Amino acid sequence: MSMNINLDKKGGIQIPRRHVVKSIEEIQDEFSLHDIWCIKNPNEQSFTWGRCSPFVFCRLDYWLISDKLHDLVTNVDILPSIKSDHSAVFLELEEIKENNRGPGYWN
Repeated sequence: MSMNINLDKKGGIQIPRRHVVKSIEEIQDEFSLHDIWCIKNPNEQSFTWGRCSPFVFCRLDYWLISDKLHDLVTNVDILPSIKSDHSAVFLELEEIKENNRGPGYWN
């Protein structure tokens, strides 16, 4: 399944399954989720699944994150994996520092 047929698929039938795309978009809207890969790589064509015969490559995996995590993402990548037709997905967040707390109620 491909969300953006121009960037997320190469080869094969270029018709997206609209009901699946609509379902994912509804979930994104309901929970304020965004595909961080698209945000960080708006024009890059990269794939998480592929085969050579027939020639078809797709980005089937999505990094849907909340608005609150968006600014904490330091790296998002698609990496080759061994002995699989699926690539590894990588998401790195910056370290979240603990907040200093006040004296509180219990001393």
